Amino acid sequence: MNQNEISANFRTKHILKVLAIILLLLLPFFGWVQHSIIPTGTILDIQQLEVKDGHVFANSSQGYLSTCTGDCDDLVSLSCPNVAPFYYQSFLNVIDSNELFVTSFRGLNHPGYIYRSSDGGTSWNEILDTTNLFFQRLLVFDTSNISLVNSWYNSIYTSNGGNNWTSSSHSQIVITAATVVNDSTAFIAEPSGMQITTNRGITWGGLGGGAYGEVKDVFAFSPDSIIAVSTANSGNEFSYNFSWGNVMWTNEFLNYKPYALCVKSVDEVYVVGSRFYSNEWSKTIAKTTDLGQTWSFYDVGEPGVLRDMVLINDSTAIVAGDNGFMAR
Repeated sequence: MNQNEISANFRTKHILKVLAIILLLLLPFFGWVQHSIIPTGTILDIQQLEVKDGHVFANSSQGYLSTCTGDCDDLVSLSCPNVAPFYYQSFLNVIDSNELFVTSFRGLNHPGYIYRSSDGGTSWNEILDTTNLFFQRLLVFDTSNISLVNSWYNSIYTSNGGNNWTSSSHSQIVITAATVVNDSTAFIAEPSGMQITTNRGITWGGLGGGAYGEVKDVFAFSPDSIIAVSTANSGNEFSYNFSWGNVMWTNEFLNYKPYALCVKSVDEVYVVGSRFYSNEWSKTIAKTTDLGQTWSFYDVGEPGVLRDMVLINDSTAIVAGDNGFMAR
C-alpha cells in the first residue's frame, strides 16, 4: 500500500469516526428518527392537527377535514360545513371525539359562522351567523362556554352553547395566537404582549411581557407557565415565562422559521416549521431539552413548512404541513 492509499484510508476512517460521534450526539435528541408518509388525498395545506380520546383530526382552512385513530394508518374523510368559496374553515376546537367546533369566515363585512358537530364531523349545525366581526380566534371551554375573539379589541362570548351572545373586549388589535389552558382560562397573544381570561372570555386582563414579533403559537402548562414561538425581522424567537406578568425570557432561532409548538414536558419541547437547506426552505422539526438554549433539527426531506404536530403516544407523533403533507 503506497502513501496515498494510506492517507486516503486514514481520512475515510476519520470521517466515519466523526459521523459516528455526530450520530451519538444526536441520539439523545431524536433517537433513530424515521417517518412514514400518511396519504391524505389532498394537496391543500393542512393547517391544524388536534388529538383527543385517541382520535386525530386534520384540518385545512381551504375545506378539508379528516380523522384517524391508532397509529393513523388510514384517514377517514369528514364532512365540512357548507361554506361559500373563498371562506376559511379555521380554528378547529375538539372537545371529545364527537364534539367539534369550527369557524368559517372571510373577513370584515362578510358573513362569519361558527359550526358545531356532535357526531364527530359527520354533520354540522350553525350556532352563530354574523357580519360585523373579523374573526381572530375561537376558544371553546366546553359545549356551553365559548369565546370568539375578534380584531380591534372586540370579543363575544356565550354561556349557553350559542343561543345568546354577549359583547366583551380585550386590549389587542390583532390576535396571532391563542390557547385554552383549562375550563375557564385562556391566553391570547399579539406582538405587544399577552392577555389572560380566567372566566371563559367574559373579561380579559393582565397584559404581560410578550414574545417579540408575531407570535405564531403559545402553550401554557398552567396560568403561570407559558411557552411561545414568534417571528420578526430582527430574528425568530423561542420565549418562556414561568411567572405571569414578568417579561418573557427569549432564545433566538438561527436559520429557522417556527410555526407551531408541541410540548411533551418542560424538558422536551418540539417546534415545527421550516429551515433553510441547500437553497430552499424545508419542512423541519426542531427539538430542545433546555428551553431553547440548544436545538437539534430533523429535516423530513420535502420543501415547504410543517404547520402542526401532535403526540399520539409517548414515542410517536403526527406532523402536517404544506401540500397535503402528513407523516408519522
